[in-house]
Amino acid sequence: MAVYKVIYQFFGSLALRVELKNYYTGIVYFMIFLLNSLPATSEPDRITYPHLDNFADDPLYNTKAAVHLSGVPAPTLRAWERRYGVLSPERAGNTYRLYSERDVAKIRWLREQIERGISIRQAVALLERLDNREHQQIEEAEQPLSTEKAEQVVPSAALNPSAVADLSLNNLRQDLLKAFLNLNEEAAEKVIAGALAIYGVEEFCISLLEPTLFEIGEKWAKDEVLVTIEHFASAITRSQLSNLIRTAPRNQEGSLVLTGCAPGEYHEIGVLMITLFLRRQGIHVMYLGQNVPAIDFITTIKRLHPTVVCLSCSTMDSLSGLLEVSAQIEALPEQIRPTFSFGGYLFNFHPDLAKKLSGQYLGMDALEATRRIREITRRPRPNPPNSLSERPAY
Repeated sequence: MAVYKVIYQFFGSLALRVELKNYYTGIVYFMIFLLNSLPATSEPDRITYPHLDNFADDPLYNTKAAVHLSGVPAPTLRAWERRYGVLSPERAGNTYRLYSERDVAKIRWLREQIERGISIRQAVALLERLDNREHQQIEEAEQPLSTEKAEQVVPSAALNPSAVADLSLNNLRQDLLKAFLNLNEEAAEKVIAGALAIYGVEEFCISLLEPTLFEIGEKWAKDEVLVTIEHFASAITRSQLSNLIRTAPRNQEGSLVLTGCAPGEYHEIGVLMITLFLRRQGIHVMYLGQNVPAIDFITTIKRLHPTVVCLSCSTMDSLSGLLEVSAQIEALPEQIRPTFSFGGYLFNFHPDLAKKLSGQYLGMDALEATRRIREITRRPRPNPPNSLSERPAY
């Protein structure tokens, strides 16, 4: 049907503009029309420095004009000025704020980062980092170079953060670990903001957050750090993942995946990553939280009829709860029985346990788990009951 619509639109517009003289001319115009109808491709969505020095610093715009130009409400501008010191508008007659073109460019850039899912605190930290890097590059470019150093310089038309050595994943891991160990929230958020500016969400989670938290956990197990440090690192990571999940596009259609922690399980970082990755892939997913009782899982399954239930289990203490949920799901009528899946650090260290459970083991990390869940959602399954009268009583 869509093809007929395109053809109809093509010939309708063609009749107004072109006299169709022969078959081949029509084919050429039709192909041009199709090419023009295709969505434009673009470069990967990356955060770039706004080059603030290119904008005039003269105070020109009152608050109303700045709001109109930037799309950010006046109370928000005042809050950013008060809390983060990111704006310093001059005062006209010591009363009205006056913003420069540079201020407006900065406000627009911050708004764009918030729309990406970055918090304002992280966006401000990232802007400061990129601004310092830009000025450092300018200063280095203005200094005379020796012949040896000049041969090592690779010219660049624009700031490319991924080319900066201190933003490599290895260095970012060390910086984030240091920030966690020092209980330095501001430093941790700066590292996270810099990483999100360069790397994709999945790589950010798997290659930065996960190994850093694992190292913190290892240090805690060896009594090298206090439990407060482990909790501090987990809290910041949990907050970041929750923010990314909240701002990711939400799909309410298709097969539903329920994610959560097994009864007695409180370690949720891994299952939060799975939830985030699934949502970013357009899968209808709902996270139910930590330590969900088995009976509540079953009641929710009967109500929502998910295709997949994914539970996290990281310790022996929560294994019995996982087994209880597995048994109760297995006892459900086939028509509403979802595929039971599970994962967690416990099974990474004791893979033999995974073989003893009925259900789908999701693998060693969140990316592998996401791929396997996606495969399950594509399998045909019995149609769930549609009317309330068809649903089992509970």
